[in-house]
Amino acid sequence: MNWIATRVHLPGFSMLEMLLVVATIGILATISIPIYRSILTGNEMQVAREILVRGLRVAELRTQSGAEDASWGVFAQSGSVTIFSGANYVERDPTLDDIYVVSQELNFSGDTEVTFTAPFGQLLTEKTLILSQTGHDSISITINLEGAIAYE
Repeated sequence: MNWIATRVHLPGFSMLEMLLVVATIGILATISIPIYRSILTGNEMQVAREILVRGLRVAELRTQSGAEDASWGVFAQSGSVTIFSGANYVERDPTLDDIYVVSQELNFSGDTEVTFTAPFGQLLTEKTLILSQTGHDSISITINLEGAIAYE
């Protein structure tokens, strides 16, 4: 009797196929994670900008409407944007604060406190707030004496 060695074909994946799949997944992850973080950071800056612009509008309207018979303002700091009632942030009434949370990684600089004077909701000087994050572009938000808000 002649025994001929035959190769038995079992269903499954070879080691080479598994290594190629793992390598492909690794390469895709290496490429996509930095892109995802960049998109996420850009989104965080846009959200913070919108919160700040909305806060400025709300503070201006509350001052103009005579809410609490006081001036209203906005204070921006790392991690939050606060709409407050009072002549300034230090002398505010904390029970009336509206606090909006933003990313801790974002930094505010420039005029971080903007107060609208009662009764007409005007500013005494033009204000510019700068929103930034390390390694990314910054956003400059300017509000002029008439209350027009521009950002770039």
